[in-house]
This record gives sequence, C-alpha cells and structure tokens, in this order.
Amino acid sequence: VDTKEGERQAAIKQLLEQHFKPIIKHDLTKMTPKMLDEEMNLATEVSNSEELNRVIEAYYADNPGLAEKRNHLRIKIPQIIRVPGTDETFVIVEEEVQGVSCTELLEGKVTLESLLARGLRQDKAGLLLKHSLSDIRQQIRRHLLYQIFTKGIFHADLHGSNVMVSADSIYLIDTGLIGRFQDARQIQGVKELVKGILLEDSSRVINGIEEFLASFGETLPERE
Repeated sequence: VDTKEGERQAAIKQLLEQHFKPIIKHDLTKMTPKMLDEEMNLATEVSNSEELNRVIEAYYADNPGLAEKRNHLRIKIPQIIRVPGTDETFVIVEEEVQGVSCTELLEGKVTLESLLARGLRQDKAGLLLKHSLSDIRQQIRRHLLYQIFTKGIFHADLHGSNVMVSADSIYLIDTGLIGRFQDARQIQGVKELVKGILLEDSSRVINGIEEFLASFGETLPERE
C-alpha cells in the first residue's frame, strides 16, 4: 500500500502503543520503517554479505586448524554472483545451497529420499544426514559469539530458517539485517550481562546493562 511517510509512522505507532506499550521508550516508529527499508534494499544485503564474509575469514585466521577438525562444518555466506546489467537494489543472484535449513532438521522432516528428490547426490545426502544437531548448534554458537564479542558485527536475523546445512558447510543466509556495536563499552557491557546471566549474578547483569547504556549517555533510573 502506497502511503505517506507520516501516515505510515502513525499506523506503526498506533500498533506499537496498542500491543507493546510497556516496552516503548524510544521512538520506534521512526526506527521500524528504517529497518524495513534496509531489509528490502538488496544492495544492503550484498554489502552485509561481503562484510560478514570478512568476519568469517578472520574467524578461521584467528582459529588455525579449526577447519580441519573432525566433524567441523565450515561457516559460509552464499557467494554473490555478479550479473552485468542487474540492479542489485531489487535483484541479487546467489549460489544455490545444496542443503536443508536447521528448521527442517529440528522438525525431523529430512530423509534420504527427500534429499535425493531435491537433486542431492547420494554421497552428499548421506554426509548431510550424519551431522548431529548438537554439533551444528555448537559450531553456530561459537562463531556467533566471535562475531559479537570479537568483531562487534553480527548477523541480526539468525533463526532456524536462515541457517542452511550442506554436506560440509553451514551457510548463514539472508543478511539483510546485521548488528554493529559502536564502541568497546557496548561489547564489554554485553559480555558482563551474559556472564551475569550464566553465573546467576544479578550484580553483574546490572553492571553489564549500565556499561552498555553508558555508551549511549544513558543510565538506569534506579539501580535497586
């Protein structure tokens, strides 16, 4: 529907106030259209893919020998295929991933027959079916922590349908949204917050939140 920007923001504001009033502090009505515009602009996705690819290259450079470990699935971003004359604002072409999503694996819908029906070779299908979900989760978790805490740049829409598993790789797809920490205090704040949650230490949780908010010049209203 073609609406004026003001009308769109008003409609979003009404929806947020109606259903999410307790969490509204900042003007999300201006942030949401911006996020939607970024998600729909495929040129942004191309740029994000290139940036996350550099993070993945650094990940393997910082962890020599990891890719050669038994049962390791290499983390990848689908390759962008440049097509002359294509406007990447609206159309991008990526390599085809011969695999299945984590959502499909979790739902137990993946069988040898279903993989063969998708065109996978029998040897590739057999390798894919040998992967354990626990190994896949562990490898994704380790790499995501590296993205967040080492590089401060991370895939911001990472759910089961955006993770594809092939015979030898884990692909992070749909890079329309990535998150970035602006300075070291934000990373340190999140680190402290996570440590506090894992250790069940409320003081560390609060310290982490305060450190994170301080990077924006904000404070908690009451520490208690």
